[in-house]
Amino acid sequence: MILSRTPHPAPKYVVNPKLRPGTTRQVDWAADGFSLYITRTIKDASGVRTDKTSTVYKPWQAVYEVGPS
Repeated sequence: MILSRTPHPAPKYVVNPKLRPGTTRQVDWAADGFSLYITRTIKDASGVRTDKTSTVYKPWQAVYEVGPS
């Protein structure tokens, strides 16, 4: 179950002097952050049990390389 969602930050632009002027190249992709938990039910010879695992995914921004102006 998703508990919360954090939108990804604005893109980051980094000058790469090896690119031609006016060129843009995406080198990383944005991802929203999430706080969530997963519940699972386990059935085996000892019976039925349930456990819960929580995790947090941090938001990540897109990164673009741009040629010098």
